[in-house]
Amino acid sequence: MTKFCYAVIRGWQPGIYRNWSSCRDQVHKFSGQDYIRCNSIEEAELLLRKKGINNYYNEFNQTLEETTVQPYPRSTLLQGRLACKPSTTANQFYLGT
Repeated sequence: MTKFCYAVIRGWQPGIYRNWSSCRDQVHKFSGQDYIRCNSIEEAELLLRKKGINNYYNEFNQTLEETTVQPYPRSTLLQGRLACKPSTTANQFYLGT
């Protein structure tokens, strides 16, 4: 596990980053950039909350499971739900039953 991380307070995307390279991508050529090297993820989270940033990117939380979309079976999608009817116009819909 990484000994430290970076909290980007003012940058292209405020958040917590694993290494300097990721942090640099967020602050490079950003006017008024503000970032701090932290000793732990908890310290970085506390710092961002103290600065009033509650909705931020956390590079440590990005996993394959969180970004993978699981498809629903076709029968589940069409039971009483609005579905697109194959046609030449996108504005025609029908209720699948």
